Order: sequence, then C-alpha cells, then structure tokens
Amino acid sequence: MGKRGWAAGIAGAALGGAAWFGLKVPPAPFPPPDDAGRDLDAVDLPDGLPDPVLRYYRAVALFPRVTSVYASGRGRRRIVAGRLPAWAPVRWRLYLEPGGQFRREIDFAWLGQPVIRRRDEIIDGAAKTVVGGQTLTGDAVHRAGHTTLWVYTLAFCPTALLTLPGVEWEPVDGATARLHIPQIDSHAPPFTLFFDPASSALTRVYTGRFHERSGRYYPYQVTFGPRRSLGGTSLTNQVGAAWGGDFYMHMDVEDVRRNVALPFPTINDVG
Repeated sequence: MGKRGWAAGIAGAALGGAAWFGLKVPPAPFPPPDDAGRDLDAVDLPDGLPDPVLRYYRAVALFPRVTSVYASGRGRRRIVAGRLPAWAPVRWRLYLEPGGQFRREIDFAWLGQPVIRRRDEIIDGAAKTVVGGQTLTGDAVHRAGHTTLWVYTLAFCPTALLTLPGVEWEPVDGATARLHIPQIDSHAPPFTLFFDPASSALTRVYTGRFHERSGRYYPYQVTFGPRRSLGGTSLTNQVGAAWGGDFYMHMDVEDVRRNVALPFPTINDVG
C-alpha cells in the first residue's frame, strides 16, 4: 500500500472513530412545557375485569381521570449508517389525547446535538410522518400510527382505558389478558398483555402493527420496564419496541404530566 493508501486508511479510521464517538454522546432533554398539569377526579374500577387486569389496576392504587398527557425522555434508536446498523442517541417528547390523537417528536443526535427530527402524529383524523424534509401520509401511515396511539395510551395513561368507549377486556389466563380497542381495520389484531405474577406489573404487550413496506400487519411487541410513582399512581420508566423480536428503540421516561394543554384541539370527552 502506498502513502496515499495509508493516508486514506488513517483518514477513514479517524472519521469512523469520530462518528462512533458522536453516537455515544446523549442530547440534552427537551425543555419542559410551562404547563405542570393538574389532577382531576378519580374514576371507578368497572366490573368484569379479567383477574390479572384487576390486580394490575389495584397495584396502581389510585385511578386518576386523564384527558391528556405530556411525556418526554431520552433513549436510543437503531439506524443504518451506510450498510451497518448503529444505535443513535435520541430525545423524545409526546403529546397524547388518550385513544384519540397524538404527536411524537424524536430528535436524533450526534455529539449531543440534534441533527434529524422525526415527527409522527394522528391529529383530527389525519396521520402524518415527517422525517427531515420528507412527509408521508395515507392509509398505511394511519394504520401504523393507530397502534402507536394505543400503545402510548396504555403506557402513560392506563386509567383512561377504564372510561374510553369501545374498549373491551378478554381473559386468557392468570397472567395474561387481551385488550380489544376500537380498530380502523378489521384485520388489526388485539393487544395481548402479559403481567408479572409477583408484582402484577404489565411487562409486555404483543400485537401487530401495519408495516408500510410489506403492506400487512407484522408481529410487534412493546416491553415495559420498572415503574415509578406519579401522584399516587405508577407508570413505567422504560419502553422498548420491536418488530417481532428485533428491538429497534429503547426509551427512558424522564417526565410525565397528566391533564396538560395540548398543542392541538382535543376531540374526546373522556369519561
């Protein structure tokens, strides 16, 4: 190898090392909103809940009425750099009207600085994904986003499921139940919920999410980490998402506020 080859090799290694190092620096969190949220009244546990679902809600202790949620944090999401997969540090924030609308923003960071933003939303019945300068809309985006909407409803405001119309619970066994939600597609599968028999905590959700490229519902799972107290109730500290068993995102939950003002008009009269 000549001098030029050695120089090119050294330069390539240096650039690769810099890129790798840049993916190790987490970004600062999103600035918190001015709205601290508020508490409303509580809701009652309905009759007929499957045993593991009933134990899960009783472990939560309180059942606050939730009409909106703000959540944010940091984590990592898998990307493809060239031909190689890599994990990019991200920060994220979510505005959610349970079972109705949501807007989620994810900033991909390098050297701690946001470089690319992804926005997923369903607002006023219209679904949209924006990545950089590209915008995706249409039925496939709506189907995929509908699953996301209900996953976040389950993760950040589970007591809202006690009052939302069209929600039905189906018993499976002592540690498993199915959640049937209002679907926009008759082919969409229900959510199968797995609970820890010892703590009664919800640990995993298995369902199907519409895959835009394949044009079908593909196995999809979401995992929930340890819980923390939030005003008498408890929510997960971590959320992981995977296509089948292939995890592509891990989110640490750092801030959750309920009953906040949303940056879009609300549509549901919860309760």
